[in-house]
Amino acid sequence: MILFSYFSNFVCTSGRNSSFPRLFFSGLSNKTCGIKNPYYRKKGLWEWRKKLIYRLNKNRYRRKFITPKSYDSEELPIKSKDSGNVWEFKVQDLPISLKRLKLYSKLLTNLHLQDALDWLNAFPNIKTNRILNSLSESQKKIYEEFGGDPSRLYIDNIIINYGRPIKQIKHHALGNFGIMCTWRNSLVYKIREMPMNEYYQKIFILGKVPKSMSSELRNAVYDKRVDSKIVTEWFPYLTSHSRFLFRKVPP
Repeated sequence: MILFSYFSNFVCTSGRNSSFPRLFFSGLSNKTCGIKNPYYRKKGLWEWRKKLIYRLNKNRYRRKFITPKSYDSEELPIKSKDSGNVWEFKVQDLPISLKRLKLYSKLLTNLHLQDALDWLNAFPNIKTNRILNSLSESQKKIYEEFGGDPSRLYIDNIIINYGRPIKQIKHHALGNFGIMCTWRNSLVYKIREMPMNEYYQKIFILGKVPKSMSSELRNAVYDKRVDSKIVTEWFPYLTSHSRFLFRKVPP
C-alpha cells in the first residue's frame, strides 16, 4: 500500500509545472534548448569531442609528416576557388533514370578523369557508353585545343537535369498494346585542371594518387621498360610507403 500510494502521488504530481524531480529519461530530445553550433547537429559531436578529434588529427598529421615543418606567411594558399581552368560539357538524351545518374555522379565527382574513364569502361551497362564517349572526347579536346595537362584533369562537379520521357506504343502478344516509357535526362559535368601546387599537395602530401597513374608506373617498372634513373625520379609516386619516405626525408 505504501508503494502504491508513492507511485500514485508521483503520477499526479509529475506534470510540466510540478517541482517533483523526474526519475526517468525521455526518448524525445529537449526542444527548449538552443543550438550552439548549427553545423554540428549530429548526435555525439559535443565541444569536448570536437577538441579531442582536433588534437588527434593534429598529432596524426604531424606523425605522417603532412603538416609543413616551417610556415611562410607570404606563401600562396594551397586551394582557392578561382584557381585552375574549368571546362563545362553536356550529355543530352540519356536513357538513364535520375536515381541511377545520381549514383554515377557520386562515383565520378572529384575523381581523376582517366580513373573515371576506367570505371565507365568496366561498367557492363551499355547505356553509360554515351557518358564514356563524352568524357573521352572532352579529354581529347582539352589536350589538343586548349593545351590542358591530362595528368591534372579532375571532374569538379556533375549536375543532373530532368528531361521529359518519351512514350512509345509497344505491341504485345495476342493483339495487345502497351506504353513503353524511355528516359531522356541530361548530364552536365565540369572538368577542372588542378593547379600545380594543389596537385603536389594532393599526391605527395595527402597521398591521393590516381590509380591509373600509379598502376601504369608500377607496370613500367615491373616490365623493366625504364632505367634506374627514372625509377629514382618516380620513387614518390609508386606506393604509399615511398610517399611517406619522401615526406619524411628532405630532398
